Amino acid sequence: MDIDTLRWARWRDCRWAAARIQAALDDDPDGRLDLWDLERLVSHLAQCRRCRSMTADYQRLAASLDRIAARSGPDPAVVRRLQHVAVVHPHEETP
Repeated sequence: MDIDTLRWARWRDCRWAAARIQAALDDDPDGRLDLWDLERLVSHLAQCRRCRSMTADYQRLAASLDRIAARSGPDPAVVRRLQHVAVVHPHEETP
C-alpha cells in the first residue's frame, strides 16, 4: 500500500469513528451501536490518538453538562437579568 492509500484509509476510519463516538457515549437506546460497530470503534480508539482525544472531549463536555443540570435552580443573576428585560420590554399583546 502506498502512503496516500494509507492516509485515505485512516481518514475514512476516523470519519467513521467520529460519526459513532457520541452514539457510543449516549444512553439513548435508539442511538446505541450494535455490537460489531462498538467493537470496531473500540479497536479504532485503541489505535488512534486523535479519536481518543475527541472521545475525551465529549466525556468532559458530558460531565460539565451533568454538573450544570444537577444545580438546584437557575443562576440568580440570570433570573434578575430576565426579570429586568421583562419589565423594560414587556410583551405587547396584539389585538
